[in-house]
Amino acid sequence: MNIKTKRVYSFSIILLFLVFMACSDSDKENNESIIGTWNWYETSGGIGGIIETPQTTGETRKVVFQENGTVTFYTDDEITLTSTYSLDRENTIISADPLPVVKVDGIDFVYIYSFPYVDELELQENVYDGFIHNYRK
Repeated sequence: MNIKTKRVYSFSIILLFLVFMACSDSDKENNESIIGTWNWYETSGGIGGIIETPQTTGETRKVVFQENGTVTFYTDDEITLTSTYSLDRENTIISADPLPVVKVDGIDFVYIYSFPYVDELELQENVYDGFIHNYRK
């Protein structure tokens, strides 16, 4: 191998390593970011364009994502669903580019998830006329 070929080969290996590290760090960061207890503060959307809050419904809601892949939904401190979840990236109804989604066993649709602000979680139902649920840590 000549020097030019060795440089190209070395550069390619380093570039591949950096891309791999960036992807795995991003996935790990998203997984760690969703872990915890999230308290509901607003739901909006649906065919009627509703807006619900704890003040308008008289309810408290929360969702708890655990590191072991378990998720629990609560309404007024009573469990409404305990299931398993997985994180992925896939095409959605709002984007042709893959977006981060959370799949909850027992729910027929996936949630598109994002973190619009520090310590805020948005779960958007990946269905037409779906709801957007907003939570804070």
